[in-house]
Amino acid sequence: MLVTSVHINDPLVSPLPNPITFDKEKNLYQAIWDTGATNTCISDKVVADFSFQPIGVVQVMGAAGMKVQNQYIIDLLLPNGVVFQGITVTGCQISGAELLIGMDIIGSGDFAVTLKEGKTVFSYRHPNNGCIDFVDLQNHADIAILNPGGRNLPCRCGSGKKFKECHGK
Repeated sequence: MLVTSVHINDPLVSPLPNPITFDKEKNLYQAIWDTGATNTCISDKVVADFSFQPIGVVQVMGAAGMKVQNQYIIDLLLPNGVVFQGITVTGCQISGAELLIGMDIIGSGDFAVTLKEGKTVFSYRHPNNGCIDFVDLQNHADIAILNPGGRNLPCRCGSGKKFKECHGK
């Protein structure tokens, strides 16, 4: 399970200042990153803490079947400083956290998960800044290491450049 701390704000009660700042201890909640969830959801605890008023309802499909859930407007600050202002979230039951970050947020940026020395690490950047393709990166690293030809021969990646000007740098 991928979990981080996030800050939540009620934009309808207290708009964020410019520049955006958050009290490091205030309105801090645990969030689960869930690539299987279509939309971001908040728990009943968050709704109660802020006395959020619903802006509408939506039908959602979950493990327990179809339900009608309230929707709310929030500001969300991620640990890396990325802020989503005035986003619509759905109220839902969440186990182990107060917020579930869904694909509406994950899909608007670059999301990567790695494992090193038994520790799972994930990173997220917004807006997206290109394609993170670990297979392609490894293939290019293999080409640079295993190129059997000379540095002046064409690179094996197919770029048409000499190896020394491509993957031999």
